[in-house]
Amino acid sequence: MAQDGTGVPPRDSVTLENTSGAIVVINLPHEIVCTDERCCCSVGVHGVQDHDPKTGQRLVVGGRKRIAGSVTLLPKGQEGSVAYDLPPSVILAPDVRSRSADLKVTRLSPEETEKQAAARAAAAKKKADDAAAHAELAATAAEEQRAAEIAAVEAAAKHQAEEREAAKQRRLEAKAAPSGATAEEAAAKATAEAEAAAKADPKAELEDINLDEEDEAAPDRPTSPFDDTSTGRR
Repeated sequence: MAQDGTGVPPRDSVTLENTSGAIVVINLPHEIVCTDERCCCSVGVHGVQDHDPKTGQRLVVGGRKRIAGSVTLLPKGQEGSVAYDLPPSVILAPDVRSRSADLKVTRLSPEETEKQAAARAAAAKKKADDAAAHAELAATAAEEQRAAEIAAVEAAAKHQAEEREAAKQRRLEAKAAPSGATAEEAAAKATAEAEAAAKADPKAELEDINLDEEDEAAPDRPTSPFDDTSTGRR
């Protein structure tokens, strides 16, 4: 029995490999390639319209039709450029004969066919395992990114809540503070009132400036009991 899990016993086979840089399509005529043991054809269902001239009724009658198989080989070096486990009679197909310069034909014994099938099954399993591992890594990365985004949103929400709480606390402290203005606020208020009054009465502002200049120009001297306070004479 075959080791690829198909349950097909070992048999002779042919491998076709595309050695050109273009796509090669090989048609497999049923009369030439297919045998009683192996048939490369497929069965298609088709409908035929039946018209009754007497009644004018049209009926669609279904039927089955054999469709000849084919093999498409991609350019050399690409995945899909080799076709495995073909019947030995495939070398008789007209397309194989006409494209012999672009095809590498390899005949395999039953044992070689079985080994090749086992190797292909192992390669397919490895590919599937690699794809599953890659998908798992991608899912883990996506989950981590989502967790980071959620953490960032939560941190921003927490920061906003803290700011709202701080603003609320400031409002409460402002309401609890005494109604009287502080010394700094009172001084600022007095300065503002004085400036407003000076603007309203420029003459008074000029007198204040002259008095300040006289005070700065007068020399400082000690006061004597003989000074005449009315005339300033000794």
